[in-house]
Amino acid sequence: MYATGIWRGEIVRRLHVHNSPRYFAPPVLVVATVFAVSLLPFRRLRRLAIVAGLGPGAYTGVLAALSARSGGSLLDRLRYAAVLATMHYGWGAGFVKGLLRGAGDTVDTSRHG
Repeated sequence: MYATGIWRGEIVRRLHVHNSPRYFAPPVLVVATVFAVSLLPFRRLRRLAIVAGLGPGAYTGVLAALSARSGGSLLDRLRYAAVLATMHYGWGAGFVKGLLRGAGDTVDTSRHG
C-alpha cells in the first residue's frame, strides 16, 4: 500500500491530476495525525492538538463502527480495524512522500502478477 501511495502521489505531482476529495482523505489523515501528535508535548498548543486530532478521532470512530458491524469474533473485528488502518495510513504516508519527493526507484509490486 505504501508503494502504491508513493506512485499515486507521484502521478498527482507530475501530471497535476485533479481527483475527488475522497482521494486525498488518507494523506490528510496522515498529516493531521502527525500534526496532532507533534503538538501534544507543548502545553500551550494542546487545544490546537485536540482540534487537529478531530479528523483522526473521527476516523477511529468510523473504524470502530465498521468493525462492530463486521462478522466474527472480537479478535476478528479488531484485526479488521487494524488492517483498514494499516492500509489507509500506509497509502496516505506513501502518497505524501510521492507528492513531495517523487517516486524515485520505488517499485509498486501490487501491479505485478
